[in-house]
Amino acid sequence: MTNREHEGASASMSERESARSSVENSQMSKAANALVEAESGVFARADCVRPGINPDQLDLEASIIWIEGQPIYLRPMERRLISLLAGSANRVVMTEEVVANLYGDISLDAGRVRLKRLVADIRKRLGEAFCRDLRTIHRVGLVLSVTPPDR
Repeated sequence: MTNREHEGASASMSERESARSSVENSQMSKAANALVEAESGVFARADCVRPGINPDQLDLEASIIWIEGQPIYLRPMERRLISLLAGSANRVVMTEEVVANLYGDISLDAGRVRLKRLVADIRKRLGEAFCRDLRTIHRVGLVLSVTPPDR
C-alpha cells in the first residue's frame, strides 16, 4: 500500500469513527432524556406540565436570576452555563458539548473537573430551590428544568 492509499484509508476510517461517535452520542442523549423523563416528570413536549424554574426568573442579558424574590447576580461562567442549558431547556446537554462551549479546546477530563466545580459553586450560591432545577446525569450531561410559560 502506498502512502497516499494509506492516508486515504486512514481518513476514511477516521470519518467512520467520527460518524459512529456522533450516532453513539445521539443515542446516549436520547437514552438520557428518556431516563430524565421517567425519573422526574421532565418532558420535552410543551403541552406537558413539568416542574422547573420559571423563565421569568431568568434575566440572562443582565446576568440576574431571581430566587425567592431576591436578585442574584451571575458570574460570567455561571451565566454562560445557565444560558446554554436554558437554550436546551428540559433536555440533556451532553457533557462534551458543555465543556466545548464553556472551555474550548481543553481535554474532556480537565473540562469535567472544571464543570463539576462550576456546578457545585452555582448550587451553593443559588441554593436548594435552584438545585432541584439543575440536574446532573452522571457521565452524560446536565439538564435545566424550565416550566413552560403560560399561554
